[in-house]
Amino acid sequence: MRSGATRLVVPLSRRWPSPTLDGRATSYFEWTVAAWVEAPRAYRSFARVALRSDGSRLWLRVDPQAGARPSVPLVVTMATSGRRMGWTLPADLPEACAVDRFLEAVLPLPEEETLLGIECGGEKLPPEGLYRLEFQEVDEP
Repeated sequence: MRSGATRLVVPLSRRWPSPTLDGRATSYFEWTVAAWVEAPRAYRSFARVALRSDGSRLWLRVDPQAGARPSVPLVVTMATSGRRMGWTLPADLPEACAVDRFLEAVLPLPEEETLLGIECGGEKLPPEGLYRLEFQEVDEP
């Protein structure tokens, strides 16, 4: 499962407030504890992606290119050693996704090693393969 996967460290916090799913920057703190991934400059569908976790859920934010509206639909794929899941957002999870200035979603997080891929308009992150998510506790004891 690990071959061909790009390692991505995702902050895990059980104490920081969860993002408000409204597709806007509601609070400075909602995405402060997040891993930010810049899309290649040639991408037109999105500019960057943010990921964070609370241990049982994965929070996702996808920012459009400057001056553009968020591109939808967005296809998110998760895979573990035993199964593969996928969602087309926002249609598949309307109660767990919001689109305004950017797309925000919350996804169920498997308890085992997880691979993740994001695609919109034929543009993918990572550009090849999938991310292997590694969660790093960021809460102070």
